Amino acid sequence: PYARSKKIMFVILAAVATLLLVVWVYKNSTNPWGLPQTGFKWPKVGQLISVGKEGGLGSYVRKYSKRYGQIFVTPMWDDNVVVLCGQANVNAFLAHEKKGHVLSWYPPNFKNLLGYTYERDAHRHLAMRKQISPPLNRSYLESMGIFKCMDSIFNSGLESGVLDSAWIRNAGFQIAWNVNIGPYAPELQKEAEEAYSNFSAAFRTSPYSKEYKLASKSSAIVGRIVHQVINDYPEAVTQKNEHTLMPVLQDLVIEDIKARGHEITPESMLQGLGSTTMALLFATHDGMVRTLNGIIYAFALHPEILARCREECESLGTPKTASDLDKSDYINRFVKELLRMYGADGAFRKITSPYQFNEKITFPAGTKFFMFAGGEHSEVPNHEVCDPDRKDVYSWVPFGVGIHHCPGRHFALLEIKYFLHQLFAKFDVSVVVGSNPHYDNNSAIDCHLHVTPKQQSVA
Repeated sequence: PYARSKKIMFVILAAVATLLLVVWVYKNSTNPWGLPQTGFKWPKVGQLISVGKEGGLGSYVRKYSKRYGQIFVTPMWDDNVVVLCGQANVNAFLAHEKKGHVLSWYPPNFKNLLGYTYERDAHRHLAMRKQISPPLNRSYLESMGIFKCMDSIFNSGLESGVLDSAWIRNAGFQIAWNVNIGPYAPELQKEAEEAYSNFSAAFRTSPYSKEYKLASKSSAIVGRIVHQVINDYPEAVTQKNEHTLMPVLQDLVIEDIKARGHEITPESMLQGLGSTTMALLFATHDGMVRTLNGIIYAFALHPEILARCREECESLGTPKTASDLDKSDYINRFVKELLRMYGADGAFRKITSPYQFNEKITFPAGTKFFMFAGGEHSEVPNHEVCDPDRKDVYSWVPFGVGIHHCPGRHFALLEIKYFLHQLFAKFDVSVVVGSNPHYDNNSAIDCHLHVTPKQQSVA
């Protein structure tokens, strides 16, 4: 028995030693370029991967860039991805991107949830951005009736006087839905809204989590509804509704089909509109929800910001055109600061031709990158503090960078600014703060706004 126990103990110790050796080799392994290689610790279920607090991709990159420097390799979603930090590295990569040798690439969890593969090269994307940017200026957005859409949202759902994360998520969906395909099929809005709430809430969780599986099912429902609308309502393809973004999407899809050398057919248009609408639906909703929750959280921590926003709105009156919003000085700076804190952390790219990084390193075609452009946002002093009076000089890139940067930035800025102006024009606003206010998972937690219609307060 003693000999047997000794043998078992030896086997156990050998197994432990082997496991430790494997872990050590993995942590200290090198890649073909001799760059530092890290592991990737998946965030806890429900935490964000790309933005947010501890466990987010942004905080992960900041943490490891301090340890490994401005460039390192890390496994993300079963791929080895080269992470570029620092303005010099990002600018050098953007110079390569301008030559048209780069694809805009999303990881598997993005592609699975959106229901299509998103890879477009720089030149083709630039052509489409030139197509889409002029219509998405302020005049076009005014003609779309964005103001009326937001006004109708403010006029409902606030009977309880509570403006919180739940209200913002609902309002964000209504706007995203109504400027995309909502006017073609209003009877499908409720079903789409219920599915989308699950889809959006779990979008950035680990693909191995229960929330992600729920999001995948919800995404399929939203995708089915989007394609149902486009298939059942041919006017979405053949007629241009001036109160939606569909005319812009049609131009974008046509440009993309031509660039790929394919024939423009009803089938190719339907497929292109379906996938593009899914992407735009998410982008329109996600950016607004993230930033408007940041407004609640900023007001909770800094009552003086609320007071100054109220004062400026009351002095300027209700904006009637998009140009009126430019007259706001403090609010414009406040919005810029919000987007510094809650904007995009970076962008995923894949090169289609060799990229010479320096004299020693040349990355082959097919290498995947994550440009941590948002790192500039966190390198300013007291970067976790919302300070609209900030004088620090930094690169402001909340809508991405380079040829692939967001073509809908005008729309996003208009939404956020108009939200603030209408908030103070229609309501008396105060903040309700709990014992532990914080910002997590795109939501302001344990704090909300209490709003009272001004006509009632006067009475």
